[in-house]
Amino acid sequence: YVESERLSNAIYLYDDGIYLDSPADGRARLVSDGTGAKAIELSSSGGFNLHAQHGTIGITGSLVHITSSTNIAKNIMLHANGGVADTLLLTSSFGTSADAIGLRAGQGGITLDAGLDIVLDADGADISFKDGGTQYLKFTSANSAADVDIVNGAADGDIIFKDAGGNEVFRMDGGEEALLVASGKKLMLGAAEESLHGDGTDIHFSVGS
Repeated sequence: YVESERLSNAIYLYDDGIYLDSPADGRARLVSDGTGAKAIELSSSGGFNLHAQHGTIGITGSLVHITSSTNIAKNIMLHANGGVADTLLLTSSFGTSADAIGLRAGQGGITLDAGLDIVLDADGADISFKDGGTQYLKFTSANSAADVDIVNGAADGDIIFKDAGGNEVFRMDGGEEALLVASGKKLMLGAAEESLHGDGTDIHFSVGS
């Protein structure tokens, strides 16, 4: 690079831009006594890169907002690309509310896509599914994960099991507190040839040879 002017021991004007530099045992600082929302503003018509070769990049503030105004896919991306030991961690150290960390999509959906497994680890033992804030299903354990409870969100509501085509196979009938096998479906006992089923009128028993 061609140095055109040195403003101090840390600020250099080059033919391709402005550089902030510091000695190996020092630091370069941008400091403002201003109290406005843009007391320090960094703006670029092109890209903007923060690079720490041997250390950590820390962003601290009473509120930290990262916003993109460009209408393209992946306009904000957190990318760990250092090697096989990479981890990407979102941490809330002191939040105690149910949404201490929230992922929200105002219009579209949220996709979790993993090359291996997806693990949900809740020390409170509850994993809830909600629609518009109303719970419709909960997985929980009351005795250190020895047993698992599957709980419907609504009183007397059913938990329905269907095949890929949308056909009901059976349901846990909340109103009757009973297992209800759909008409024409079988309850098999050990083998397909040993079963019982109802057709709405009669109960049929099948016994293998």
